[in-house]
Amino acid sequence: MSPKSIDEIKKILSSQPIVAVDYALEAFLFSTKETNQKHIDSEFFVLFCQAIFQYQKIEYVNHLNLGDLLFDENLNPNQKNFIAACLLRLLNIC
Repeated sequence: MSPKSIDEIKKILSSQPIVAVDYALEAFLFSTKETNQKHIDSEFFVLFCQAIFQYQKIEYVNHLNLGDLLFDENLNPNQKNFIAACLLRLLNIC
């Protein structure tokens, strides 16, 4: 099964953000296996972050601060736990 494209992930981002997280992770995995490099495509990372934030109902303004927002100390414990789980899944791929 081939991974979803950026456009396919964008289509489901607002309606199914948890699925978008999985699709982005799948794309990372495919990319690292195909290129044999431990490199994360920045477009997929942006979608990955946006999906996390949408699923957790975390407001974000643009994609410039997404990395910082992952570690925002104002997030509640449930949001931090979910983000941690997603990042651990990403680390497992890399």
